[in-house]
Amino acid sequence: MVTTINTAIIENKRVILKNYHSINSQKISDRVIEPICLTDNYDSICGFEVETKTNKYYNVERITEVILLNEK
Repeated sequence: MVTTINTAIIENKRVILKNYHSINSQKISDRVIEPICLTDNYDSICGFEVETKTNKYYNVERITEVILLNEK
């Protein structure tokens, strides 16, 4: 999962965070993001969420799968 995220950061591509469990909304949903960076200990991703047009942090342990998109 971390390797896919790193690839997206290097290649400036979007990813889908499959079945992300949000603590705030208590919902599980797919999120399309443009990853910016991983935190130093690789437990969170800082990324731009396309739908809300905001930068957010995503906890890696709450992601089921990461899918690399060909979109930039």
